[in-house]
Amino acid sequence: MSYLTGRLNARFRRLSLGNSRDLVPYIGAVLFGAVLIVTAAINQPFNQNELKQMGPYDSNSLSEIASGTRQPPLDPWLGALVQHLLGEGQLRQRLVPVLAGIGTLALMAMLVRRLGLGMPGALGIWVMATAPLMVRYSAYTRPYALPLFLSMLYVYAAQRWLDDRSKSWLAVAAVAAVALPLTRVPEPTVFLLASAVTIAALAVLRHLPWPQAGPLIAIPTAALLLVGYPMYRSLASEANSLWDPSPSGFIQRFDGGVREVLTGFLPLLASRFPWWPLTLLVLVAAVAIPHSRRQLREWWFAWPLFAAPVAFALAFYFLNPHADNGKPYNARYAIFFVPGFALMVMALASAVAARGVLSQRMRIGVGALLAAALVGQLPATSQVLVAERSG
Repeated sequence: MSYLTGRLNARFRRLSLGNSRDLVPYIGAVLFGAVLIVTAAINQPFNQNELKQMGPYDSNSLSEIASGTRQPPLDPWLGALVQHLLGEGQLRQRLVPVLAGIGTLALMAMLVRRLGLGMPGALGIWVMATAPLMVRYSAYTRPYALPLFLSMLYVYAAQRWLDDRSKSWLAVAAVAAVALPLTRVPEPTVFLLASAVTIAALAVLRHLPWPQAGPLIAIPTAALLLVGYPMYRSLASEANSLWDPSPSGFIQRFDGGVREVLTGFLPLLASRFPWWPLTLLVLVAAVAIPHSRRQLREWWFAWPLFAAPVAFALAFYFLNPHADNGKPYNARYAIFFVPGFALMVMALASAVAARGVLSQRMRIGVGALLAAALVGQLPATSQVLVAERSG
């Protein structure tokens, strides 16, 4: 976690402010991703879930708008506000997720460039910008792109606080933390909890001074207690036994959960990421190569971003009594895996770019793997840009 020291913080500031050679690839990736997202928003027809989401938007009652969607209120309130201001229309009614998706790309680009990742970071942004899950569900009128954006906003603001100790960024982090459970409960809850635990561990291990760590522990903890838990209780009262954490229920569903993970979850991810052998090789190589593994460890935000979708997927299959009864894990949930995969690509690309880390043959092989991963997801992305009805 050495990047948290004052010496490397100064280095990051020099890299982020002084090196403009890699600026074009970053801007190009964000703009290209924006074009893809807008194109998908215009071409994709509304599906049943989106129409149900937008049903109460005509109402002038905030209570009716929120209760009509049976979800935290922030996303439907923003959607209703846009509809009241701009009227109905394919792109207009998808403006909230479209802007959130583009904002997520921009925040990730600013974050990794600030950390001095250069071209490896730009490659990760290109992978993220062309990811079929990112494109499709940033053009989808449900609360998936917005909580992902707020997660990235929290990460970026928290990193700026660690680098600059600016209270303004700490305030932005607080706003993002409070807003997260107002958009969606499962992944934001895990993300905020994992963020607080990660920062606390860094402070205990003396990689981070307590005056810096304290606010980043207190903010997500307070958001969970004061906003997240009441929101969960409110929604749980409307859901009919959605989660069953009892030991007996877990044991009873274990075999079925494993079967559904193998036959449903993993094939779904394989169809939405690059060809599955390429994706698997990227994941294995990013963990196996010491340089990339060390890079992942040094990014405090990597663990919360990984933990959120993984925890929800495991809970869905092992704590949800309805998972095997016509309520499968949907592709839209998997959008939360995209930032983590992009980080693995960046870590692996940084090993290729670093001098003396890999042999020449290894550099060529890993570089080819990363290029194949980028190109390998483009066919699925191209399908997203044409009219289809996906859940």
